Amino acid sequence: MSIKILLLDDDDEFRETLSMFLTSEGFSVVEAKTGDEALDILQKGGIECSIIDVLLPRKNGFKVFEEMKALPNVGNSPVIMISGFYKGYKHRQDAVFSMGAMEYLEKPFDFLKDLKPHLIKLFQKRYPSGVLGTTSSVSNSDPFEDPIVDNTIDKKGFFSQEPTQTMNILLEDLDDDLILDKFPTSGILDITSGEVDLSFPKLLIELYNFKFTGELFVENLNGEIKKLIYLSKGLPVFVKSTLVSECLGHVLVSEKIITSKDLDKSLDLMKQTRKPQGKILREMNCISLENLKYGLLRQLEIKLHDIFSWNKIKYRYKEIKGELPIPPTIHEFEYSFAYLIYQGVMKGYDIEMLKPMFKKHATKKIYHTHTEKLSFKEGELFDDELEFFGNLQHGTSLFETIKEHADEKEYVLKQMLVYYFLGMIEFR
Repeated sequence: MSIKILLLDDDDEFRETLSMFLTSEGFSVVEAKTGDEALDILQKGGIECSIIDVLLPRKNGFKVFEEMKALPNVGNSPVIMISGFYKGYKHRQDAVFSMGAMEYLEKPFDFLKDLKPHLIKLFQKRYPSGVLGTTSSVSNSDPFEDPIVDNTIDKKGFFSQEPTQTMNILLEDLDDDLILDKFPTSGILDITSGEVDLSFPKLLIELYNFKFTGELFVENLNGEIKKLIYLSKGLPVFVKSTLVSECLGHVLVSEKIITSKDLDKSLDLMKQTRKPQGKILREMNCISLENLKYGLLRQLEIKLHDIFSWNKIKYRYKEIKGELPIPPTIHEFEYSFAYLIYQGVMKGYDIEMLKPMFKKHATKKIYHTHTEKLSFKEGELFDDELEFFGNLQHGTSLFETIKEHADEKEYVLKQMLVYYFLGMIEFR
């Protein structure tokens, strides 16, 4: 009889993909989209392991795990928690050490490298043999052709193997110095308004370094989108936006926490009562306090990540003494400011926005500064990301580094840009 695994995830595409992998490995998979559905399945028995997503509508994965442990003959069943948003050491610690999960995996993860070893450890000799048990040994040919000869770069371009939206950088003019650094590395800010190109992180970092408290008004170049960011000691705590898609209700619908009907009803009640939408949704009993906290934090991040994606930003800021004119917040960042920058670049920057950095620094050599003002707290980066940073070779050019990681060049370039913004590396 095959081993039966419960897979609880409301993302149809991810659930289908993971289910196919588990089935191909020889497991029998029972799928569930909601916490209550999963609990009903568990009560019937026969499940030997559960894979539970944290972010679920109405009843999140942590709550499901808690209720699951109280079920007769189910409580000790091994659980692997997964999450695409709740990243970081704290959440893994809560899941594994406090709640007793077998493992906590952060999406996206590699089924073969990240999930399969834990299942093998769990079932050992009972692990079924599957057709996906081995990885392909086929490697791509080197996309770079004689890139650096006497400090020149081959004019045929780079990243030419990308099937869509390529980074074909011809680099015919390496002296085209597209400015990434608008602000001084030290000293008092002597400007309260201006424009920055591709450098929203630098603006945030400068304000954070001076522990600025006040409001930062930003708009994109054509003025179609405007946002007002409130900062407390340099950390964004609240953002007003002109984008309807960034309203709390729309964020909660997109995250599958509430339904479109819940949204429409809450909007009608908002017009009638003038109450905040979060309060109305709680009164409607269609969202838990934990999911509301998540929704508010997710809303804040979505608003900020969108600004990271702007090519040019007009801004002005004003210091505020005393309390900020914002509603009371029930959420706060559980990670460092450095990780906010990291997430913003990873999610907001696209290939086109990486071109100026590569064009400016391709032939320069990388050095650790050992003087970074900002750093990541323990557990905020994946082990392979920490290992990548630790293994950066002094005196190796950016181009050589990217060539070494040709199969994930865009991802690596984003990492390098983050380290550069945070002052962890320099190019010279």
